This record gives sequence, structure tokens and C-alpha cells, in this order.
Amino acid sequence: MKARDCIRLISVLALLAFGFFSVGCGAEEKALEYTAACTTTRLVAGYWHVAFKCENGECLSGTDTYLVSQGTSDRTAVTAEIVDSTLPDDIGTVFEGKLCGSVFTFSATNPGNDESGSWTFTDTSHMTKTSTYGGGTYTCTGNGTASPLPFPDPIVCLGP
Repeated sequence: MKARDCIRLISVLALLAFGFFSVGCGAEEKALEYTAACTTTRLVAGYWHVAFKCENGECLSGTDTYLVSQGTSDRTAVTAEIVDSTLPDDIGTVFEGKLCGSVFTFSATNPGNDESGSWTFTDTSHMTKTSTYGGGTYTCTGNGTASPLPFPDPIVCLGP
């Protein structure tokens, strides 16, 4: 075999090897993109009862009932509206966000309300809530149950 033929053969083999590994890398990237996308089949729509506590030097606690709606074509799109509350000014507050796996990340949509946070669903009937509001000065925690289960135990503010 002549030197020129050897160089051509090596070049062709190198190109084939590069092409083979490039296809493998491209497939791996697409797989990573697919698994990184948020898809969920968890159903969370319905009424949820939440006992909460918010603190910032002072403490306030209470209960809310949310009506949670979930998109039919995009189950990751979730809206939660407070329909009953021990704090009457909170009734009508709407939170919108995305459900990814077991976590609903939300922000309030009402003007003047900057609450944002997340609910983590621990099973089909229970969740925990964490959020902040007031420019991040108040930190809230809570527990929730899906109706028809009763309200979770109240969270009591302890004295200073």
C-alpha cells in the first residue's frame, strides 16, 4: 500500500470515528434535555386546607382554604386561590406557578402582594408550604391536607 493510500485510509477512518462519536454525543445531549424538562402527571386540583405561621420578629398564624386548578393540556400549570381564611383580607389572593414533580413553585398575582414560595406534596393528600412576603421580610411555613381530610393541626405562634 502506498503512503498516499495509507493517509487516505487513516483520514477516512478518523472521519468515521469522529462521526460515530458525534452521533453518540448528540443523542446523549438530547436525552439530557428531555430528562431536564419538567413533566408531571400528579393531580393536585381541588380544595386544600393549610395551617400556616409567618414570622418577622412578630408572628401571625392561621388557616387558609385554597381552590387549586390545574391545566388540562399542561398539568404543570397550576393556580391556587384563597377562598376562605382566618385572615379575611387574604380571601381572593391568587397564586400561579408551575408544578414540577412534587413541587409547586408559585407567586401571587394580586397587585401589592409579593408572596412567593413553594408547596411540596409529600403524597396525594398532604403537602408542606414555605414562602416569603413583604420583600422577603416575612418567612412562612405551613402544612396542608386535601379535602375532604380535616385541617392540619394549627401552628401556634409562641411568645417572644
